[in-house]
Amino acid sequence: MSLHQVSHLSGPYQYEFRIPRLGHALTETFLKEESHVNGLWNSILHYWFNQNQYIIAPEYWTEGHTLRGDLAVLKVGVSKSQPVFAFEGKNSEPGPAAWDQAVKQVGGYLDSHIAKIGGTAYGVVAAGHRFMFLKKSGSVIWRLSDNISNVLEETGLQQSLNILKHEDQIKTAHLLNQIKAVVEKW
Repeated sequence: MSLHQVSHLSGPYQYEFRIPRLGHALTETFLKEESHVNGLWNSILHYWFNQNQYIIAPEYWTEGHTLRGDLAVLKVGVSKSQPVFAFEGKNSEPGPAAWDQAVKQVGGYLDSHIAKIGGTAYGVVAAGHRFMFLKKSGSVIWRLSDNISNVLEETGLQQSLNILKHEDQIKTAHLLNQIKAVVEKW
């Protein structure tokens, strides 16, 4: 499998965003299966958190084994590991009520992460080709816009991004760079 590379080499932020290149298979139809959605985001997260200090843990149980997320990025230390990012994938594009439930589900994972690390936690909810970056601080869950300090209250399906769009891939790369810079300090 080769990687599809999107370069953004102008302005203050320069990076490359890579997603699996599956020929013409990376379509809305392909991303109707939850396993395909999770596999795509597993690849994206592996690319971003690829250093020796991170692992991507599928079916990760939160502290106390009360919730299980599709993927968690764990920062692995000498004596412990800590979750730094949560992901929940769903098949196809759900209706607004199912999307809101998925956002709440990620919020529960982020609560568990905050309890373990304190402060703020980050994650993504994805359904088919639609996705949204989330940030939880205290009891409030926010949608990330174009950077991690620009948070918005609306977390409904209509505000989600599209992983198949070039401009949304650039936003994804930008947000993942910022989130990684924050969690590397933990």
